[in-house]
Amino acid sequence: MPPRIAIIGAGPAGLTLARLLAVQSIVPQVFEREPSPDSRSQGGSLDLHEGTGQQAVHDSGLWEEFRKYARYDGQEIKFLTKNCDVMFAEHPKDERDPDTKPEIDRKILREMFLKSLDNNVIKWGYTLDSIQPSSNPRLYDLHFKGGEIEKGFDLVVGADGAWSHVRSLLSAAKPFYSGVSMVDIDITRPDKGEVDKRESSPNVIGLTLIGDAAHLMTPFAGEGVNVAMWDALELSKAIVAGVKEGDLDTKIRESEEALFKRAEDACTRTESNMQQFMKTSGAPDPSAIA
Repeated sequence: MPPRIAIIGAGPAGLTLARLLAVQSIVPQVFEREPSPDSRSQGGSLDLHEGTGQQAVHDSGLWEEFRKYARYDGQEIKFLTKNCDVMFAEHPKDERDPDTKPEIDRKILREMFLKSLDNNVIKWGYTLDSIQPSSNPRLYDLHFKGGEIEKGFDLVVGADGAWSHVRSLLSAAKPFYSGVSMVDIDITRPDKGEVDKRESSPNVIGLTLIGDAAHLMTPFAGEGVNVAMWDALELSKAIVAGVKEGDLDTKIRESEEALFKRAEDACTRTESNMQQFMKTSGAPDPSAIA
C-alpha cells in the first residue's frame, strides 16, 4: 500500500511533485490556501533551465504540452549604457541548443500541471493551521483554519513558499530582507544586511520541504522555480524508491541532504548576480566605512 502523502501548497514545486508522484501511481493530496486556481494573478514569466526545470517537465510527461507555450525568443538579453550603447548582447537560442532557457508564463505553467492532475488531487481554500501527531505517533494530522481536519499522513511535504508554515516545525529560520528593493530610491549601504551562514536544520521524520519553503532566493538568476521543480523531481524519486524498498524515512533524509547541496550553488549564483545588477561600480565598500 503506498504511503499517504500531503503536499502543502499548489505552486510550481508542489504541483510538479504531485504530477511526478501521480505518474508513478502514488497519488498525493495537495492542500492550497487560495480559494481557486484563478483567484489572484500568478505573476510574470519564468525561464526553465535544462537539467532542472526542463527535466522535471520531461519526467512529468508534459514536454510536448510545454513546447506549445514555450518562448525561445524570450532569451534575448541586452545591457545598454545610458546612451543606449550596447555593452552586452545575448541572442536567443533555438530548441536544439543544449543551454537553451525558454520562457513560459507562470499562469500557463501552473495550468499545464493542474490539467494533468485529477480534480480530487487538490483541495482549494485549505489554509494550514497546525500539524499534530496522529493517534498513531508515526503519522500526522493536518488541522486547517476552516475547521477541517485531514488525518493519517505518512509524509507531509512543505511546498508552501517563502513563509512556509511547515518549515516552522523544522526550523526557526524566517525570510529576511535581502537588502535590495526594486524601487527608484538610493540604497547607500546595500551590503549591511549581508546574510550570515546558518546551520542546517535537524531532520524530522515525516516532514520535509521543497522549493521556496526550503531555500528562498532573490530572482536574479532565474533559478528559484527551476530548483523548486528539481526538488520535486528528486523528492518524487526518493518517495518512489522508499516505497519500493520499504524505507521511506532514509530516502527522504538522503533527498534532503542532496537538496541543500544543489540549492547552495543556485543561491550563490543568485547572490552574485544580484550584486552585479545592483551594486554601483566604484562606490565605497560599506564594510570599510562601518
